[in-house]
Amino acid sequence: MRTAFGELLRHWRSTRRLSQEQLAFDARLSTRHLSCLERAKSQPSLGPAELSVAAPP
Repeated sequence: MRTAFGELLRHWRSTRRLSQEQLAFDARLSTRHLSCLERAKSQPSLGPAELSVAAPP
């Protein structure tokens, strides 16, 4: 599941033409954490920031 989340997150970000820096700022995450989520090095906690990122527009 972690890999699928990271792939989905990266796809979502790239289709919206957002950089990791832009998305991390908007989601109130560090760019390092966002990168780790995309590479499945970190598990999503599904806190408010992650939920807002994962929610469809």
